[in-house]
Amino acid sequence: MKTTIDLPDELLREAEVLAARRNTTFRELVIEGLRDMKKLGEKRPLKTDRRAKAAQLLAALQAQNVEPMVPMKRDEIYHRGLSSTT
Repeated sequence: MKTTIDLPDELLREAEVLAARRNTTFRELVIEGLRDMKKLGEKRPLKTDRRAKAAQLLAALQAQNVEPMVPMKRDEIYHRGLSSTT
């Protein structure tokens, strides 16, 4: 399939130089880059994984509190995390 994209001149020159150094074509360089992006995208955690980890963190924080849970600010959570690892 053919497509047209508008690239900044400098980026196009750098890509053409890279393709020449790799002894390949600009087209193959773009294809390789897109395939690499697809592979990286597959390794990203799913939103459900992040939600499960957030729920585990919340449960752990609640387990450490003897009193009812008090909302903490981001900095407080960060500093508590640092002090528990030392």
